[in-house]
Amino acid sequence: MSVVVLAFFVSVEFSKAQTGSLKVYFFDIGQGDSILIRTPEGKDILIDGGPDSVVIERLGEALPFWDRHLDIVVLTHPHDDHVLGLYDVLARYRVDLVLEPSIKNEPGNMIYFNGMTEKEKSVLKDDAITLGEDLKIEFIYPFSLELEEENLNNTSLVFKLSYRDIDFLFTGDATEDVEAKILSENLESEFLKVGHHGSRYSSSQEFLDKVSPLVSVISVGEGNSFGHPTQDALDRLAAVGSRVLRTDKNGTVEVEVFEGGEWEISCGKGCK
Repeated sequence: MSVVVLAFFVSVEFSKAQTGSLKVYFFDIGQGDSILIRTPEGKDILIDGGPDSVVIERLGEALPFWDRHLDIVVLTHPHDDHVLGLYDVLARYRVDLVLEPSIKNEPGNMIYFNGMTEKEKSVLKDDAITLGEDLKIEFIYPFSLELEEENLNNTSLVFKLSYRDIDFLFTGDATEDVEAKILSENLESEFLKVGHHGSRYSSSQEFLDKVSPLVSVISVGEGNSFGHPTQDALDRLAAVGSRVLRTDKNGTVEVEVFEGGEWEISCGKGCK
């Protein structure tokens, strides 16, 4: 893989129909992560692909049946529950750009993934993507290229999606070690994608105090063998007064943000 730092990326013109609002889908794909962002101008950004081909079903539910184009695919880090579903995505969808961390010793699944595309670029803190009027992605972590981490969770891309005054913070599987490194950053967000499926080793109290999320979404598989989400993580989320939604109990969680800043949430299995 050739390492290319994305200093600033301005997207090209697209022929897709405008949607009129920002939509963020936290897909119910079992024990893994997969999130789709649909911008008001009709751009589609997929974050991770989950552990298998279920992501194809979820994309079919969220996108028009004729739409086989994704503007950006983001691989937060190369664990199977994030990358394996992307193999099917790359085989079935036209993808303009792939963003990922730079890892010195890439695992086999990442090598295979990158072998399916010549469009991958590595991103760093302060890289940014303009997606439309008052809509951008800003990367917060990692701080350097050629990461050498024993724990691949700590190679996770951490970034914020901002639409007008509403922010979403995406954390991949970053643990409390990464959270401690970014505490000085602007983390406050209305919506938080909870790190590492609600593991006890993520979502530290100091980190959650800085983010101060109104709504936290945990992507997690029903009856998973890891015991995710842990009670420790749930207790810390409760301590900051965050509403918690879980894909195992609530199904796919869709957040729609309107031009005036109002937002509403719907859930595949109900939001209660």
